[in-house]
Amino acid sequence: MLGHAEALESMAAWPAGYPNASANALVKTIFQQHAAAAKASQAPDGRWHQLLNDTSEGSFLETSTTAMFLSALARGVAAGVLKKADYAQVISKAWLGLTSTILPNGTVTGVCCGTGIQPNAKAYYERPTFYGCSGPGGAGAVLYAAVDLAKAGF
Repeated sequence: MLGHAEALESMAAWPAGYPNASANALVKTIFQQHAAAAKASQAPDGRWHQLLNDTSEGSFLETSTTAMFLSALARGVAAGVLKKADYAQVISKAWLGLTSTILPNGTVTGVCCGTGIQPNAKAYYERPTFYGCSGPGGAGAVLYAAVDLAKAGF
């Protein structure tokens, strides 16, 4: 999803009409479809699960995933690709969920270690989430989300 948001951003820097209107429209449509799916899979506390299609206790609510979805949605609203009225509540809820993962000393919790594609769901469930392996990526994603929220006027 964040990759699609970055594609949307890069389109603003492309020469007019590059590569062509239909390709640009397709990127926007795919982004809108992903945004709708993200909206539908958001957990009640505002975060997203490590495995989006698994809301069981085995699939934990993952901080960097939430931060990246939040950034993407805020960028989509800022770019005018997503309607603010349709996503403002989702974004606000995500921010509340995201900030609940930050300890008073600034430590960002609930981030799994970086991973490639795993062979099965069990392998994802077993990913470590201690700060030593996830701190830089998790903290960075949260900071990007905060900046994107501010830029989008939230």
